[in-house]
Order: sequence, then C-alpha cells, then structure tokens
Amino acid sequence: MCRTVLLLFLSFVLSIQFASSQPVIDSLSKQLWSADQTYADRDTALMKDAYTLAVKYYRVNQDSSIKYFTYAMEVASLLKDTTTYVKCALNSAGLYKNQGIYSRASQLLKLCIDLQTEQKILARCLKLKGDIHAQENEYDLSKPLLDSALATAILLKDTVLIGNTYNSLALYFERIQDYQLAMDNYLMSRNSELLRGDSIGYAISNCNIAFMLNDMKEYDKAYEYLEDAEKYIHPSNSYNMIQIAQGKGGYFMQNNDYRR
Repeated sequence: MCRTVLLLFLSFVLSIQFASSQPVIDSLSKQLWSADQTYADRDTALMKDAYTLAVKYYRVNQDSSIKYFTYAMEVASLLKDTTTYVKCALNSAGLYKNQGIYSRASQLLKLCIDLQTEQKILARCLKLKGDIHAQENEYDLSKPLLDSALATAILLKDTVLIGNTYNSLALYFERIQDYQLAMDNYLMSRNSELLRGDSIGYAISNCNIAFMLNDMKEYDKAYEYLEDAEKYIHPSNSYNMIQIAQGKGGYFMQNNDYRR
C-alpha cells in the first residue's frame, strides 16, 4: 500500500513538472502507465524521469534539484538500485554543501561510502566528505579522506577527479597555513587541468594561487598568475573576470595606483 501511494504521489508531482518541460522529457502518461508495462518498468521510468529533472535544475534551482534527487532516491530504494541511489545521494550532498547544510551532506555521504559502490563514485564521495570536514575545521578527519580519494583517482586515471582533489588538498593546506604544500598542490591541480585541455580549470587554478599569494602579501607574484589566468578567460565570463579584477586590486593598491 505504501509503495503504491508513494509512486502515485511522485507520478502526480512529476507529471505537473513535466507539463512545463516538454520537449525535454516525454509525458508520464506515455512512460509510466502503458498497459503493457510491469510495475518494475513503471518504477524505473519514474526514477529516470525524476533523475533527469534533478540534473536539469542542478545549476539553476538547487532546491528543486534536491527535491527530484530525493524522489529518485526513494524509487531507487524500492528497486534496490544501489548505483542510482548513491548517485542521487552524492549529487544532493554537493548541493547541501553549497548551501552550507553540512550535517545533511555528511549524512548522505556516509550512506554513499557505507554502500561501497563503484570506485569512481566512491572516490568522489570521499573527496566531498573530506572537503566538508576541512570547511568545518576537522582537519584530522579531512586529510585521510582526501588522500584516499586522490589515490583512487590516480589508480583509475580519472583526470577530472585528480585535478579537483589536488585543488581540495591545496585548500586544506592553505587553511592550516602550510603555504608551500598549498602551492605545490595548486600547481599539481593546474598542471592536471592543462594536460586535460581544460583552459577554464587552468585559469581558475591560477586565480586560486593568486588569492593565496595576495593573502601572503606577495602581490607581484599574484599579479603574474592573474595575468596568465586572464589569457584563458573570455571577457563574457563575468564571474571569473570579476575574480581576476578583485585579485588585481591588491596589486594596484599596494602600488598606490587607485585609478586602476
């Protein structure tokens, strides 16, 4: 009974959302309630549709994205689809982290880690949990998770995760004021992005190095990294251009060039 009520409720909510999402997603009436479908088919279609909506809203409406990831998780649990369940939990945890709701993010990540899914997903869960511990100043808990995530990423040759984890380690060392190790890891992250052909990632790594150098009052060095970053950022990318301008501000103020 509970299963039927849950699925009927989810299908009703999603059908309203799908009505405004065509032609991105087919209508629920076609996908879920065809006479020749089994309940498992319908549940699977519902889960996939909820997941698709969650991804669609990921960068534009975090609350809606979390809601649909939660729906997909509930159906994945009924279907015993561990992979989808963990993917939803990991993505939701990332959104909760962005919102500063660390306790909920940590709960979801613990589920991910306990379920021991494929190594690629597990490594991302370890990295994100390490990031959260670092932000909460729980450094003794953060470092082992980040090290484990990096080791797995290297083993899997996952270049995206390698670069991101080096960046997380750099932030970790910056927080504990070990600036040399922070610089080493920022450079490893930057080089990884460059080898991967990710010019934006390379530029952002340069910005991160520059911000740290500004904090250390090494304004000339910071300016050089910002100049390099600017070569890879299109002027229409206002967010990163603002970052670069703010970073250069310390250099110009140090040189009493207030007009710049």
